[in-house]
Order: sequence, then structure tokens, then C-alpha cells
Amino acid sequence: MGLMKLNLEEFTSIKNKLIEFVIDFEQTERRIFFLNNAYLLNFHEELEQQRYLQYENEYLIKAIAMDVDGKTEEEVKTFLEGCRKEFEAHIHHFQRQYQTALEYEKQIVNYVKEDIEQNDQEFISYCSIHHPLVKAYSTELERTIYSSLSMLYRTGNITGFKNVMKECSGSFTSPEISSDDYEKIAQLYQETIEHLNSIKQQRDTIFPLNKADIFNKEELITRELMDLREKNYQDREMNKSIQADFKLHFSFEFSL
Repeated sequence: MGLMKLNLEEFTSIKNKLIEFVIDFEQTERRIFFLNNAYLLNFHEELEQQRYLQYENEYLIKAIAMDVDGKTEEEVKTFLEGCRKEFEAHIHHFQRQYQTALEYEKQIVNYVKEDIEQNDQEFISYCSIHHPLVKAYSTELERTIYSSLSMLYRTGNITGFKNVMKECSGSFTSPEISSDDYEKIAQLYQETIEHLNSIKQQRDTIFPLNKADIFNKEELITRELMDLREKNYQDREMNKSIQADFKLHFSFEFSL
């Protein structure tokens, strides 16, 4: 920005650009949430099996390496017992995620297209005025309200969103922005735009956004299912080989 003096029109243009990025970011976060849930609900059994196989293979390989390094069998047993507890916590978390996905699915099943479109418009309107990244001087209470609203929006809880908006409608402030602050605030806006754009570029290429297209056609879902099953088959064959090698090193067996 340098020493350039911004006028209201220029400042508003930068602010509107930020609003576009903020809305896109929030909608992308919601899309990520629903894609995660959709992927989990469609491929739950394969994903759970994948975890058992991959973790067990990793633990067995590490145990064999410990034997090669001269560790005693008791030390290896202790290590594997710790691995078992670690995996139990991981798989419990995975199963909780699945149950949560089922609960969210039940929550949104009765919403119609008009409900979702209206919720979008309400959230876009909120973001344009009161989103903490857009509002130059947001209060701590407003930032707390944002945390609740964004969570409800991203998870598709339309009823909860409406309730919070109604309860908190009188809590939003409207501070005046002095023209003397245009440059400082606009610089913060530009930095935020660059940051959000960097996040977007990264997320577009990784899970779950890189899997978004599979839900557009039934045959793509089937192909993904076959790919997961093929990968699990390969991991299962690898497991057989590693288990055979494990038996050559130890007098006990290990499986999750």
C-alpha cells in the first residue's frame, strides 16, 4: 500500500474482494465437512479394514527392526503392547467419527433445497457485515458468536444457526471506520486475502476436495470402492508376508 492515500471507493473495493474470499473459504469448509462425512459413510468398512492392516503392518515391521537391533523379546512385547493401546485409541476415534457422521446425516435428511439456499443467503449476509475477518473492529463476544455460527453453518445445522442468529441479533456492533484507518485496515485485508488464497490452493489438491468428483456419478463411487478394496487386498498380502517374517524372529504372535 505504501504511502498511497486510499479513498472510500478504493477501500470498499478491497473490502468487497475480501468478503468474496471469506465467503468462499467458509463454503469450502462446509463442503470439506460434508465430503468427509460422505466418504466415511460410503466407504466405512473398507476404511476401517485399511486402518487395521496398515497399522498392524507398520507395528510388525518396527518390531522386527527392534529384534535386528538387538532388543530383547520382552522389550518388543512391551513396545507392541503400547502399539495396541495406541491403535485402540485411534480406532475408537475413527468409530466415533463414523457415528457422528450418521447423526449429522439424520439431522439434515429432512431439509429441502429452499432451506439450504436460505441458510446460505443468511450466512453470506452475516459474513459480508459481521465476519471477524471482514469487520475492522469486532468484539470478543462477536468473535465467540462467529465460532458458534460457523460451526452450525459448516455442519448443516440450519435450526441451530437460526436460533443463534435470533438470540444474538442485538449483540452486533457497528463501529465507524475513519478514513485515516483505510490504509492500515486495507493492508490487513490484503494479507488475509493472500492467506486465504494460499489455504484454498493447498486444499483443492488434497483429501477430501480431491475426491469431490466421485460423488457426481454412481460409477465413480463404485470405482473408488474397488480401488479401496484392491489396496486392502495388497495390504493383506503384505501382512501375510510380514507375519511370516515375524514368526522367524519371535516365539509369539501379534495381531490387532
